[in-house]
Amino acid sequence: MYIEGELLSRKIPKTIISWTTILIIVCILTLIFINTPFNIYKSFNGYIFKHEGKFYIKVLVNKSDFPINNRNTLYIKDKKYKYKIVSIDKKQYVLDLKLEDSIKIENNIVLVNIQKEKTTVFKILRDKIKKGFG
Repeated sequence: MYIEGELLSRKIPKTIISWTTILIIVCILTLIFINTPFNIYKSFNGYIFKHEGKFYIKVLVNKSDFPINNRNTLYIKDKKYKYKIVSIDKKQYVLDLKLEDSIKIENNIVLVNIQKEKTTVFKILRDKIKKGFG
């Protein structure tokens, strides 16, 4: 009986408490990181041209990048623009948007970042596991 009471009254070492606390915090931060949504952007070279007094951007897109019309937003030089797709010809999209005057130069080539989708690290890992890592 004396031995049982001694085991119950014994204090837990501080190193075990601190390591357990660190492990719980790391697990919570990992869960938050894995489930935090973020945007995936695709970069394209855009060719600015003028047609009937209005400026348009022509973007060359691969088949794997279709569709790009999910959010109707794109970024040029870290500035957000709303766009409409005017036409699709083979692999080229012609986009209509209101450009700044500094970009409105005929035959200008600009880097266009188009938002593809919103996802989480968990979804990416799940899809990789389903498809296989190869």
